[in-house]
Amino acid sequence: MIKGTTKLLGVIGHPIAHSLSPVMHNAAISHLGVDFVYLPFPVKPEDLKAALAGFAAIDLRGFSITIPHKQAILPLLAEVSPIPLLGRSAQSTPSTALTKVGAAQIPT
Repeated sequence: MIKGTTKLLGVIGHPIAHSLSPVMHNAAISHLGVDFVYLPFPVKPEDLKAALAGFAAIDLRGFSITIPHKQAILPLLAEVSPIPLLGRSAQSTPSTALTKVGAAQIPT
C-alpha cells in the first residue's frame, strides 16, 4: 500500500512505458515488505536535467537509467555505483544503478 511514508524508486528512459522493471521491482519490494514503490518515469532527452532537479526536490531514493540517457546523465550525477548489476559487466547491464543525485551537482 502506498502511503505518505512510502519512498520512491524508479527507472528513467524514453520511451519507458514498455519496461517490465516496475513489475519486477515492485514484486521484490512487496516480498521484502519494505515501504518503497518503483515507478517508470518517462524523461525526454531534452528534459533530463530538469528531471534530475525534480528527483532531488522530491527525495527520490534511487533510479535505474536506460536508453537514451546512459551516457548523457553521467556529468549530471553526484555519485554512481561502481558495482555492475547482477555480476554483469557495465557494458552488458541493461540499466545502470544510480546511488545519489546531488542537486548542487546539476549544472544550471
